[in-house]
Amino acid sequence: MSGLASLIVRRRVAWVVLLACLVASVAILATGGSQTSTATGATAALPVGAQSTTVVELQERLPESQTAPALVVFSRDDAAALDEADLAAVAARAEAVAPLALGGAVPP
Repeated sequence: MSGLASLIVRRRVAWVVLLACLVASVAILATGGSQTSTATGATAALPVGAQSTTVVELQERLPESQTAPALVVFSRDDAAALDEADLAAVAARAEAVAPLALGGAVPP
């Protein structure tokens, strides 16, 4: 065997190499990979501008899941377009249900 090959296969050198690898691994893990964000939740690891992050922010603005939306449709029996009197009746109904609406807002 050559001098380098016999040095590499020695038992003591193998233990030194193993120990050096372990020390290097611990040093790399201790200095790298630190989390700079303290955010928690589903999007904690995502960048600020990611679409998933934006969706979560928008969902937080929505009303709680305990509120149920209501869609009210007005039509005429003869399938004609609503005239001014019909629109006035719709506006009166909208004012009547406004106290029930979330935040008192009734969209048009």
